[in-house]
Amino acid sequence: MCEKKMSEVNNILRKYNFNQLETVNFWNIINPIFFNGNFLRRMEKDFPHHDDVSLGHHIVSDAAVTYKICQKNKYVNADIDKNVAVIIAMMHDLYTLPWQNNPENFQEYSFNGHGYRHPLEAIVNAINWFPEYFEDRKKAEKIIDGVIHHMFPFPVRAIDGITLELKNAENYDKIPEDLKQMIIESSNRGLIVKHFSLCPSKYKEGRIMSFADKKVAIVDDTIESLRKNGLKTFRGIIALKTGANKNLDGYEEIQKFRHNKK
Repeated sequence: MCEKKMSEVNNILRKYNFNQLETVNFWNIINPIFFNGNFLRRMEKDFPHHDDVSLGHHIVSDAAVTYKICQKNKYVNADIDKNVAVIIAMMHDLYTLPWQNNPENFQEYSFNGHGYRHPLEAIVNAINWFPEYFEDRKKAEKIIDGVIHHMFPFPVRAIDGITLELKNAENYDKIPEDLKQMIIESSNRGLIVKHFSLCPSKYKEGRIMSFADKKVAIVDDTIESLRKNGLKTFRGIIALKTGANKNLDGYEEIQKFRHNKK
């Protein structure tokens, strides 16, 4: 399985015009994360992210675009840690459950919707699965803040004492107190409206990764989906709000679930 997944990653790198040296360097950065079973699980088709693009493929694409942006002349000498930027990308969407057509991923309160809470789940999982990346306090803060605010200008759920409905709450409880405090402080930065924080990452690495995410999600994935699915692509866009995607299996079941929840 790993060889097949490695080949799929290399196809992504060719898409973004990686040369041989860039490919080797990129693999050296992502290896410890990519070959973890939790990540490989997200490379499977039953973990769709944007329409039928798997979560893992989306993450790798974000990481590849992040790497290429960091290679640009204006960033090479701008005191940017390229490795940290790519690591942020590899961790930014490590949420717990598939979100499309999945009753288990729904929530009681609308302000805890997947779009708002998933950066928190992602960083919680990242700290539990890859603790070695959070031993250095400065790098830990860059990674945490970059993951939490990667959706900007979309808001993230602030940790404000009101029920979060995290799908990995047990992992949140395991986090060391100093890292938990970083998460809380980051989720309460910027403009606070009701239960949400609205601001970009305060570090360049996080802001670069956030831009890469928009390029992949809004432009690249959409163009690819239009080529494959035509106007059916817009069903996937609607799913971003509803969690119900008519293009994927389980749509009828999730519609019944949503109806019964009302």
